[in-house]
Amino acid sequence: MTNTSAIQDIINELVSTERSYVKRLRVLKHDYADPLRSYARSKETAIIPAYEANTLFGNVDALLPVNEAFLADLERMVAPDGPQTVG
Repeated sequence: MTNTSAIQDIINELVSTERSYVKRLRVLKHDYADPLRSYARSKETAIIPAYEANTLFGNVDALLPVNEAFLADLERMVAPDGPQTVG
């Protein structure tokens, strides 16, 4: 294995891992955090108190856009002519 192919394998693994992480963050936000926060606004529908719903998923709203942007950069980087277009 050459250095170039080893580096490419590492980059591909990083992209794959980031895709998986972003997918899981999206599920966490859209399928768990958002509904729980929404339900917590009313005492009739609250599963957990509003404070706990906001605290439990406190930074998922900030993490998701950052990781989506990072993934987009990684995907542009591995595209043909990627190193010339990114950076």
